[in-house]
Amino acid sequence: IIVEAKQEDRQPSGDYSIREIRKTYDLPEHADAFELASYVTPNNMLVMEVPVNNPRIER
Repeated sequence: IIVEAKQEDRQPSGDYSIREIRKTYDLPEHADAFELASYVTPNNMLVMEVPVNNPRIER
């Protein structure tokens, strides 16, 4: 998964700052990326939930 974010802060005086981030995460082997869900919490934390399917062990 690649997460990219950009934040721009502009002041009435004309000053501004731009912050960018790009982060790469490896998923576990049996993760189902097509069922990924994400949301931002009230304190601005990004949460990503990815179900992991455990393969059955055949005996």
